[in-house]
Amino acid sequence: MLEPGRFEYSPIIDRPLIKWPNNARVALWVAPNIEFYEYLPPQARGRDPWPRVGAHPDVRGYAQRDYGNRVGFWRYLEVMDKHEIRCTVSLNMAILQHFPEIRKAMVDRNWDYMSHGIYNTRYLTNMPVEEEREFYKDTARTLKQYTGKTLKGMLGPSISSTVNTPDLMAEAGLLYYTDWFHDDQPFPIKVKKGKLISVPYSIELNDLVGINAQGHDSAYFCQMIKDQFDTLYQQGAKNGRVMCIALHPYFIAQPSRIKHLDEALGYILSHEGVWKTTADDITDYYMAHYYDDVVAHLEARRNDMPGTRKPGMDHDHYDWSPITARPPLKWPRGARVALCVIVNLEHWDWQMPANAPVPVSPMGGAGGLWTGGGRFPDIGGFGNHEYGNRVGVFRVLNVLDQYGIKPTVAMDKTVAENYPFLAKECQKRGAEFIAHGTSARHIIHSGMSLEEERRYIHESVEALAKATGKRPVGWSGPDFQESMHTPDLLGAEGIQYVCDWGNDEQPYRMKVKEGELFSLGVNLHVDDIYTHLLGRRLINEYSQIIQDEFDGLYSDGAKSGRVLVLNLHPWVIGQPWRIKYLDQALGHINAYGGVWKATGGEIIDRYRTQVK
Repeated sequence: MLEPGRFEYSPIIDRPLIKWPNNARVALWVAPNIEFYEYLPPQARGRDPWPRVGAHPDVRGYAQRDYGNRVGFWRYLEVMDKHEIRCTVSLNMAILQHFPEIRKAMVDRNWDYMSHGIYNTRYLTNMPVEEEREFYKDTARTLKQYTGKTLKGMLGPSISSTVNTPDLMAEAGLLYYTDWFHDDQPFPIKVKKGKLISVPYSIELNDLVGINAQGHDSAYFCQMIKDQFDTLYQQGAKNGRVMCIALHPYFIAQPSRIKHLDEALGYILSHEGVWKTTADDITDYYMAHYYDDVVAHLEARRNDMPGTRKPGMDHDHYDWSPITARPPLKWPRGARVALCVIVNLEHWDWQMPANAPVPVSPMGGAGGLWTGGGRFPDIGGFGNHEYGNRVGVFRVLNVLDQYGIKPTVAMDKTVAENYPFLAKECQKRGAEFIAHGTSARHIIHSGMSLEEERRYIHESVEALAKATGKRPVGWSGPDFQESMHTPDLLGAEGIQYVCDWGNDEQPYRMKVKEGELFSLGVNLHVDDIYTHLLGRRLINEYSQIIQDEFDGLYSDGAKSGRVLVLNLHPWVIGQPWRIKYLDQALGHINAYGGVWKATGGEIIDRYRTQVK
């Protein structure tokens, strides 16, 4: 079992089917974060709650959040009443004491509550065990006193935690935890005593991420919600899904935004087969009907630059060659474009590997959205990537199946050793596997000794060979990182092509001391992380970029063949609201003749026959 040792790997297509009450397809719960941010908080563990300013108070930030309680909450309430939605409040318990008017409004509507801490300026990060144990007693006691409700779940304050959090939650009698974004269904969490499950909460359908962090407008966020629902509704016909919409009244309830939320909820609730519910009720139903079956299912599976300038490059890895000076490249049957789709199956380490550099996260922070530079466990980063291996990959593979595309699967050592199910699923489709390092955060870097890097590459290759029964001939480094020694080490290991050098539209030969190595580069312009997430291009824009990229290559390919390598990450493109845009882009490509759908190895083999 992978770190942090809390979950068994369980692909969503291979577990007991879920049927919701009245045979609903989707269990919909809406989670408003009703929060209190302190004006002058005590010194916080892990990070500064007001990082924008050098010293507290941060009046701008404080006032923005206070708007949610003074104005936004009441506008938000009108929309919930209109659609007769009983919310599960992600609640800073201090709200109950500071604002009796808000408390009364929630109690009058019989809403449910999960703990979001006392204040959203005080975190669980690095909290001692006894202090954290008392924290759960305090939150449960406060909720019971002011609402009469029993506390059943938690979203960590500002999504913070310790390694002890699940055990202490279960010890305190809590039943569900929503900090794990890794599934479309509830799932058991391993704890020392008692029972605890994860209930899907959404960091994607979250107004602070979808609108604020990613820079989308409110109408686009509304469309995300609709697209998410459409996919879950379709798939929920066979196996029930959970859909959470995570909101912040200080943000979504601005006058310019609220109508879009109203529209999205109206769209969802116009469908039959939607269970309008709460996280508490989802938990109770799952515990009563599915928890024991899933645990038994898992148990059964377990037993199964230079000083002197010179023409050309400033390194010796390859010769410079303008594309216009090369002989025409010919693909089979006169195809203009060779299409290769790389599906990345990778593990996001629970904590930063020792001595590894901290890369910039695709979600906008160094080393992960909540890592604090790697100082504490990254639940968010782990959960997002794990979602790709548990759920998203199957959506991606289904779309590729639809267009007869054999995937080139970049699989790292950790996934190869722990997820044999994924290897088998890809093998069914005739996939080619290429080595992908040991894990997403354990990247090659210049601080490695030659022997350390040689061992790193060898272990990655051997793990994949063992998992698939075939030694890989391709390589894609995590985050495309290499040292000056990497090409030579890849050649010596028997690797025949590398995907890290995204600097051409055709393969080319690399110079290595031993073996034979070619480049099949990934153009970051059509990589879902680097263009859609990091580049903040809207998902429909990203789809259009792929189509435009293909059109340009198709035109140029009439004279000399081109390569289009789509580099996909199931934790990104496999999300329910994004997957249709991959389908859309591939549908555009598929409508053309003269496209050779091939794996990376097939492209390199064909290229090798045409060059000396």
